[in-house]
Amino acid sequence: MDTGTYTCVMFAVLFAAMGIVFAFAKGRAAQMISGFNTLSRERQKLYDKDAMVKEMRNNMFLWSALLSVGALLSYYISSYLCIPVLIIWAVLFFKDVHLDEEKAFGRFRLTESEGKECRRKK
Repeated sequence: MDTGTYTCVMFAVLFAAMGIVFAFAKGRAAQMISGFNTLSRERQKLYDKDAMVKEMRNNMFLWSALLSVGALLSYYISSYLCIPVLIIWAVLFFKDVHLDEEKAFGRFRLTESEGKECRRKK
């Protein structure tokens, strides 16, 4: 195996493991999301943690599947096929990177009624 295959396999295993952690930890894994863990506890209550974790879990499994395909293509066809796969992964990764809190977490903001319902359940 060459470097491209090793790289794709290594990242595929890493993202699959992280996806499993997000799948089993559910809302508690929201603290592992970059930027969310820096918000105050009061601000964190304004967001749907389960939906955020579910999206991160899905992203991790998508990235793992993509990189697994890249590893197979790199191993069986050409070692250079890992390059376009890594570029596609980078595009998918950086489309979700936001420096603004509202852009990063805005779609997960709870409405006033949802927030009250969430607090009643706990």
